[in-house]
Amino acid sequence: MLSHLYCLSIVHMVRGVCAVVVAARFLQYSNPLNVPRNALDLTMSQYHNLAPGDPLAFKIVGCALIFVATLRIVFALLTIASLRRSGRGPSRGFSVVRKVGLVIAVVDLVDLTFFPVTTACGLYGWLVLRHPDTRDLIEGRFSNSPKLAS
Repeated sequence: MLSHLYCLSIVHMVRGVCAVVVAARFLQYSNPLNVPRNALDLTMSQYHNLAPGDPLAFKIVGCALIFVATLRIVFALLTIASLRRSGRGPSRGFSVVRKVGLVIAVVDLVDLTFFPVTTACGLYGWLVLRHPDTRDLIEGRFSNSPKLAS
């Protein structure tokens, strides 16, 4: 289960960094003066004639992406920190990490922007974070309990 949590952390870190890059592009184009007017620039040629509300929409989408990306990166870093601390007894703070991860997984399951990728990441996150061994590792609930003799 430890390897799955590290893999999930890496996936969220990569997705968070990519979202920051995309959000920076949206925020750059939220200023109408930054929209390229060159006809050879095929990436933004459809935005040459922006509607009055488009810069505001770019700004809102960019800020929302920054928020979600920050949440993903913080989740990934705290998951790695909780895994490094997992053998030292119970910790209440890291139970929040698991709950935030579950919220991110649900958002990924509902998000249809990049349908196959986001749904697969959400399902993988849900399965990994709902596993009982994950709760033991992250929250440390049963790390100090004596083992039952059989």
